[in-house]
Amino acid sequence: MELSSFTYTEPVTIKGAFDQWSGAFRGGHRQWTANWAEIGITGGGFSLGYLYRRDYDIRFSTDTASVYYRSENKLPMDGQRDYDLELRAHSFEAKGLRLRRCGQDVFGGGSKGCLGLSFFTTRALLDGELRGTARASDDGTGVAYTAEVDYFYTEDHLFDRLVSAPTGQGYAVDVSLSGTVAKLRYTLDVRDLLARLHWDEAPFTTAVASSSQDTYDEQGRWRIAPAVSGVERHRDHVQRLSPRVHVRTFVPLVSKTEVALGYRRIFDFEFSELGLTRKVGVTTLSAFYWSRLEAFGFEIEGPVGVFRLMGDGYSSENHTLALDFTVRVAF
Repeated sequence: MELSSFTYTEPVTIKGAFDQWSGAFRGGHRQWTANWAEIGITGGGFSLGYLYRRDYDIRFSTDTASVYYRSENKLPMDGQRDYDLELRAHSFEAKGLRLRRCGQDVFGGGSKGCLGLSFFTTRALLDGELRGTARASDDGTGVAYTAEVDYFYTEDHLFDRLVSAPTGQGYAVDVSLSGTVAKLRYTLDVRDLLARLHWDEAPFTTAVASSSQDTYDEQGRWRIAPAVSGVERHRDHVQRLSPRVHVRTFVPLVSKTEVALGYRRIFDFEFSELGLTRKVGVTTLSAFYWSRLEAFGFEIEGPVGVFRLMGDGYSSENHTLALDFTVRVAF
């Protein structure tokens, strides 16, 4: 059994992101959550599991984040200021099966390699982008804007178009490798090495939206009533997933203690990690630091599984939170 969740948000805290972007605003360009749950059986070098995935990745300009934050919190815009609007959204939900084959001594030196292949059905499509400009009125209570929109979706969050939810099928290839070279241990895990989601007759909108003046309504909500010119139709769509890479090298320090150097890539976001590991009996204890995310945490690995917890703090003010929990039980 494996449970994994990694959530990161730059503009507001994780708690604020789930509460209409409440709390303090610090700008930024990224917000995502990646979730993986799998349960299965292993034997004879093979494993077969039932897999559930839920990914949500948004990339935006600081101006876009500022406009959205102010609208959600009923705050006035900066009067007579131009905002550059850029937004890229990617989301899906998947359920299916994952088959994995592992072998020993793949490249010599006691190395172990695994190849996995997942097949799943999909829903909750969101894939596309928005680009444009906005300008606030003198008193900051209104916004005039023009934006080009090109996106596929299950639910039309921009123009409230009523559509039937599309379904799809997908596949993903993953590989992992571990071993020792010149007394240095290493681990490599690449998920979505090759991954595609094929959506059948997905709703999409390609349009230009504009408004001369959007204001707040009686309840204090930002009212958007754009004029839209473009195309709203259905067509097959292929959604491509970017590879997720996690590699570590372990350098011996003293007896049963190693320094760990790592690299991670998720949703095209890259960062390094530095850690210290200590072998205590059959259990390995580790502490790690992610400098770019200003996050720290610990790992416990033993014969029956692994537990990892990382964050930039352990309170409601977190911007980063990663949790991994793997259990291996022999029958």
